[in-house]
Amino acid sequence: MARLAGVSGSTVRRALKQPYALTPSTLARVQAVLDDLRATSASAHHRAADSLVPATRPAPRPAPTPGTRVQVQRGHRTIRGTVDECMPDGTMLWIWQDHGHGRLLIDPHEDRIVAVSEPSPNQP
Repeated sequence: MARLAGVSGSTVRRALKQPYALTPSTLARVQAVLDDLRATSASAHHRAADSLVPATRPAPRPAPTPGTRVQVQRGHRTIRGTVDECMPDGTMLWIWQDHGHGRLLIDPHEDRIVAVSEPSPNQP
């Protein structure tokens, strides 16, 4: 920045902390370079952010319904079971875990849920 403004680094620091200590022309040069850098940085930030946003977002997967087979990824643990009940607002659901491991409360915001179509191993 100092090089772009044609001043020393200490002059740039002074422009930021003690602008009254500089001549108006020196302060104007430093301010112009600072404004250009801010505009360039903001423009680059917006271009980068725009490139990260997909043009179309995939449709959200519908919440599993009672009787649906699910596979839940909780950390490094994979849990399989059948949905027993769902909260009316879709925030939580209960599943019966396979192999008699009991009922488990699932939070779709913390657990990764994948609906599966295979029949329950407990059913004939």
